[in-house]
Amino acid sequence: KRALKMCPINDQDPIYVSEVEFIEIMKTDWMLLYPTKRDWYKEVFELYWDLGVRLQEPFFSTIRGNYLCIPKDKAKNRFARDVRITPEQALTIQEMQRRYKEKPTIDHIKNYSKVFKKALRHCDIDESKHFHSLRHSYALRRRLETNGNYQKVAKEMGHSEVECTIKYQRCDERKLKDDFPSY
Repeated sequence: KRALKMCPINDQDPIYVSEVEFIEIMKTDWMLLYPTKRDWYKEVFELYWDLGVRLQEPFFSTIRGNYLCIPKDKAKNRFARDVRITPEQALTIQEMQRRYKEKPTIDHIKNYSKVFKKALRHCDIDESKHFHSLRHSYALRRRLETNGNYQKVAKEMGHSEVECTIKYQRCDERKLKDDFPSY
């Protein structure tokens, strides 16, 4: 019989976008040729910043009232979860889904990540940051808001194992308060 090898858990410290960096992305005129597209991407980036969902989740979820319902077959951990959203966020998600239906390819979804990377470069923000850093930023902000209640953050993030959320506890709280001053 073969021995099963345990999959390693990503134990690196989270790579996040600070509040100051995010404000810079939102106010800067990157993508100068297409201001309407730039405004759209900023709206999408703000959605991910506020919700902390994974890149593909809004495209394959349904909106029921004030919740984005992520089905278990589209969630990474195979557990369904509901994320509370505002009416404005619901409109953004509906528009994302509409645009995806016009061009239903994985490249369409990945394009949001590529544009975010371009915005980071234009703003001279650290190259190690990426679209998933918005999710890490959300988790760290929630850590500050919940006074370190990592079980609550784990549930909101959709982590099946709290060990995935523990990495957010290792970040220095004083530095986080500097990086997220409004929290």
